[in-house]
Amino acid sequence: MNDLKIVIAFCILAAAALSQSTPGRITGIITDPEGGTFPIAFVQLKNTQTSAVSNGDVAAGGKYSITPVAAGTYELSVTVPGMKTYQRTASSSRRVGL
Repeated sequence: MNDLKIVIAFCILAAAALSQSTPGRITGIITDPEGGTFPIAFVQLKNTQTSAVSNGDVAAGGKYSITPVAAGTYELSVTVPGMKTYQRTASSSRRVGL
């Protein structure tokens, strides 16, 4: 019976550890101040601790998504040809508005 309790406790701890390491995603919509979208835009996400870079796919309507994103601090860059690059630093450990 003690062996079963140890196995159950281990499974619970393993499930808790896995739930905390589940990668997330960063999504958004690229618009101008009037709400217009851009036909071409580039989104890049850089992990500030590891310098790992991920590029996002920008779809019609300016929607973008970057997956998977592990917990950490990131610099998000959005580049639209002919305009200034927009940068924002945020943590992926919780939901944030960019």
